[in-house]
Amino acid sequence: MIMVPMEINLLPPKPNETLMGVKTNKFEDVTCAKYKPVTPRVTIDGVQALKQVKVVPSKEKKKRAPPAAHDNDEKRQWMIVMLLNNKIQELIEYTHALQHRIDKEHIYRKDLEYELTILRRYVVN
Repeated sequence: MIMVPMEINLLPPKPNETLMGVKTNKFEDVTCAKYKPVTPRVTIDGVQALKQVKVVPSKEKKKRAPPAAHDNDEKRQWMIVMLLNNKIQELIEYTHALQHRIDKEHIYRKDLEYELTILRRYVVN
């Protein structure tokens, strides 16, 4: 315990601090006061330990806040645009395949018409 004269006004320690020491000069004037923070002790009824026990609080997972509605709308629009783009691409591929087939059929038909006209000439002659 530190003896401090009564006429010296020191700040009282805070509830979670204790006064550790006081420095004085040669005229016995207080120049410095040291305080040490003290953690309050936690007591658990019915628990007896030989050494100090550390109580670790349970870790709770931080819940993520749901994204803002604006973000969801933007994401939904982006997904819809992407799906529409994929469908358009599929339709383009189908139309190209059909156009190619039609062109082939048209050429084949023209060839048949040409051959028929040649045959007709032979038959007529």
